[in-house]
Formats: sequence, structure tokens, C-alpha cells
Amino acid sequence: MTAGRKVELRCYSGGSSPPARMSWFLDSEPLSNHTDLLSIDGNRTTSILTFWPSRSDHKKYLRCRAENFLLSGSALEDGWYLNITYVPQVSLTIKSSTKQTHSALLEGDDVRFSCDVKANPPANEVGWLFEGRPLSSDDPELVMSYRNLLIRRVKRKHRGRYQCYANNAEGTGMSRVITLRAMCKLICFYINMLMKHQKSLYTK
Repeated sequence: MTAGRKVELRCYSGGSSPPARMSWFLDSEPLSNHTDLLSIDGNRTTSILTFWPSRSDHKKYLRCRAENFLLSGSALEDGWYLNITYVPQVSLTIKSSTKQTHSALLEGDDVRFSCDVKANPPANEVGWLFEGRPLSSDDPELVMSYRNLLIRRVKRKHRGRYQCYANNAEGTGMSRVITLRAMCKLICFYINMLMKHQKSLYTK
């Protein structure tokens, strides 16, 4: 099954008098979106479930139950564990070598991006984008691995928008955009000195 794609599932019961009462469950949750049809001879009941699987349904147990309400302990069940395929869900995080937030990085800091991917089937490709284009590995200060991107000694040229993506048989998933802004250490030093100078003027 594919997440978000409607499917119709059928469950059959025969030989019950009166006709069996049909019900569906996803794990322990009852499902009500089904239609029950009785054959002309009244000997067979067909229950048709309309189901929209989601990513969170992966590995849940879907079951159909047939029960003659006049006979105690007559319930019979059949079911299976769901295998839900879906486009990769991709999230991007950033961490610097200092305790500053990524919006206030200083040039010369090391920065690590981490790309977290959840996919079924597993992703067959994970890649990186800079300003919307594939990131080149020619830069000696970039260390790219499967799900991590390390920028050593950030420079002005590294400022910009970063994303990661992942592909599988269901399609391509994109992370959010993180904009890297690296401030020049010289400018920061000048501002700090200026603030200290102004503070000393006010205290005189």
C-alpha cells in the first residue's frame, strides 16, 4: 500500500445463520468506513473497507472479524501487518562548534548539518543542495557523508541556503531550508570594542 492512496479491501464470511456481523480494526481501533453486502442466497457476506493508509499506519495490524451475534465465542478473524510505502520524510538540523545559534555563527567556526530520513522503502540516495543546486564536493572545507555535511572553518562563500533531499521508489522528499549566516570575527570584535567604549563614557 502507498500512503495517501485509497484502497478497497474485501473480507468474506460464509455459512452463518443469521448472516455474520462484520467489523474491521486497525490495531485496537475500530474502523467504520465499510459496506457489508449479503449474497442472494443469504449464505455469504462480503465486507468492503475503504481505507486511506498513512505513513503512521506502517506495521500496524489490520484485521477483519466475522461474528454470529447469536452464538457466543463464534467470532473468526483474519488480518495482516501493513507495509505502507511513502515518499521520504526529511528533516535538516544544524550544529556549530560553538554554543551560538546558527543565525549568529562566526567565520572560522565548524558547522555540521545532519539530514534525518525516514522512508519506506529505504532511500537509495541522499544529497545536498546549496542555493537550490547540487552541492559540489570540490571545496576542501566540505566533508560530505551519507547524511552529514561538515563545513570546516566557515567562510563568507559558505553563506546561503542549504537543503538535503532523499529519493526512493515513491519519490523525492525535501527538507526545510536553513540559511547559514556567518558573521565576520573582525566586525564582531569592532562592535564589542565600540560597545565597551560607549559603556565607559556613560559611567564617567
